[in-house]
Amino acid sequence: QVDAPRFVILQRLFQGGEGFLLWDMHFRFRGGAQAQRIHGTSHIKLATDGRVCYHRDYWDTGEELYGKIPGLRALFRWLRRRAA
Repeated sequence: QVDAPRFVILQRLFQGGEGFLLWDMHFRFRGGAQAQRIHGTSHIKLATDGRVCYHRDYWDTGEELYGKIPGLRALFRWLRRRAA
């Protein structure tokens, strides 16, 4: 759960009836003061009437979300060192 979620569209790429949006989501964890950002992309397909008929978001939950939660941050750092 987050406070003040806001999406900023950085780039759009559409051809025919489908495309991709490159975006940043800005927010604060509930009760937190520090602003956070998640970088992601969305795949969108449009129906013949122009309405969205397919939408799927892609983003790295480990790097972009779990790595920002204080209790999990250290665990992710340890896992990255171990994997390297």
